[in-house]
Amino acid sequence: MSRASVLLVFLLASALVPLQAQDRVQDRDEAFDGYVILQRQPQVSRGVPVLPANTLRYLRSTYDYGGTLLEVYLVPGAEPPRDERSWELAACPAVTLEYLTDEHLPLWRVPREGYLLYVTLPAGDAGNTVASGGLCAFAGSFVEVFEFFLAESPRRLETLRPPPEFPAVLQVPR
Repeated sequence: MSRASVLLVFLLASALVPLQAQDRVQDRDEAFDGYVILQRQPQVSRGVPVLPANTLRYLRSTYDYGGTLLEVYLVPGAEPPRDERSWELAACPAVTLEYLTDEHLPLWRVPREGYLLYVTLPAGDAGNTVASGGLCAFAGSFVEVFEFFLAESPRRLETLRPPPEFPAVLQVPR
């Protein structure tokens, strides 16, 4: 085999590798369609960034919802922190879901017994499918699985010691 033939075979093989990798990425994306994937384990922090000045302890994590990154903040406590902004009720049969329309980041909250869940989308994503109905599906699925974990484990939500687990994968309707 001549050098030119070997080079041609090498170039053709090299051209196929990216195509195969692209097919694998597309297959992976299709396999995860309808799922929300935890991107980062929850971390305990202080001073919830989506609330007015505060020193509240909270858990923060990130989920990938079809390419949109959701920031999730879980604030333990029976009473909502003082927040004088005007929250509106969203149409969501799964859970009570409230939102703010005048924020620079789309912001939702889910008040539950013993904690508040806040969810933000990246700026400019307020009109995408996650914001227009998928957030309700995410919130309902998150609450259902998270509260199951709380009921089945000896974790103390009030002290965040040890921190409660967040669901790694959530199935949401397409």
